[in-house]
Amino acid sequence: MSGSSVRFLLFEMHFSESEQAIKYKVVFLNSVFLLAGLVAFTLGFIRIQRNVPLGVIDFVFALLCFSLLAYLNRHKDKVETLSSIALALSYLLFTAIYLLAPENPTRTSLFFLLGASAFFLKGRRTGRVWLAFIILTILAGHFLSTSGVGYSHLDVVTTCVYLVALFFIFENYETFKENQHRLEQEQERLRDSAEQARRLYEATELRVQERTRQLVEAQAELVRKEKLAVLGQVAGSVGHELRNPLGVMSNAVYFLQTVLPDADQTTREYLGILKSEIEASERIVSDLLGSVRTKVPKPETVWVAELVGQTLRRVAIPDSVAVQLDIPPTVPPLQVDVQQMQQVLRNLVSNAIEAMPGGGTLRISAAADKTGANVTIGVKDSGTGIAPEEMDKLFLPLYTTKARGIGLGLVVVKNLTEANGGKVEVQS
Repeated sequence: MSGSSVRFLLFEMHFSESEQAIKYKVVFLNSVFLLAGLVAFTLGFIRIQRNVPLGVIDFVFALLCFSLLAYLNRHKDKVETLSSIALALSYLLFTAIYLLAPENPTRTSLFFLLGASAFFLKGRRTGRVWLAFIILTILAGHFLSTSGVGYSHLDVVTTCVYLVALFFIFENYETFKENQHRLEQEQERLRDSAEQARRLYEATELRVQERTRQLVEAQAELVRKEKLAVLGQVAGSVGHELRNPLGVMSNAVYFLQTVLPDADQTTREYLGILKSEIEASERIVSDLLGSVRTKVPKPETVWVAELVGQTLRRVAIPDSVAVQLDIPPTVPPLQVDVQQMQQVLRNLVSNAIEAMPGGGTLRISAAADKTGANVTIGVKDSGTGIAPEEMDKLFLPLYTTKARGIGLGLVVVKNLTEANGGKVEVQS
């Protein structure tokens, strides 16, 4: 439970959030009722031996104080009513002592206590009324009493002057409290304004960062599209012009391998080199055309393990590269264009192999999210990795860090993956 506690003698008094404004009044009244009850109870023991009625009155008064104390602690919200009762009872008691105990020369000091309590419990306006009422009571008791109250005119006037001085002291104190309260409110308002300004600044900074990021991405996408537009203008004609001679060369190599089955080792080796280079050239032409002409996918159902197996059978994997597969049978099938996704995986696997010229481990994994609606396929190599400054340029057309290649493999990967409803992420 939220709130705060105030120590009263040996006890902790807890106040909820709604009781914070009255907690000091409650503690003050607790002190008044407890002290008055103890004094009355003690005087009752002393007086009852000499005057039974007075002793009984003291005990009744003590019982009343203790009852009010218990009621206050059960009903803190009644503090205003109880404070009015306490002031009224104190006024009656102090007036009776003032009028009926002339042998006590210090009894007027009780009115100072009453006036201070009125200011504390009821505030400035009601405190003024109580102070005026107390002064009138002192003057009336002195000048109207037939038997007198045991004070001279000078004593009574001096007491009234002191009470007026007390009035000005409490007026200044209340003014100070009000100014202090206004100052605290102003400081709280300034803190709130500063906090709002800080939050607004942070929100604005986040928006600026987000807009800057969007602008950078839009600019990169614009550069990418401009390069693709340029490639699109030449890809058709260049692809057509290159594919025809490559097809002729491929047929010629096949013819020579057929008619020269008994050729020497050097001839067969060079024919193999020609065939592999022609295939590499055909892949470059396919990447060139694929980077600018993404066909509409023809989705069909295929299992991830089957798709990866078909791709690996079409890629020449060196003996120095170990392949690890982590594809659980619980991974759901995909709805993709099989040909396009095979090309995506083939490009990624080829890049991974090229990143490990000295050999290494190629790991292909697959996993589905909790809903089974999304499947992630990972292709990981144990090569040297990608430099941080190159990460943002990987999918730009014609950008490459390889000695051989034209920088279109990952462009094809991105285009075909997005055409099939997926996305590509790179970690290094």
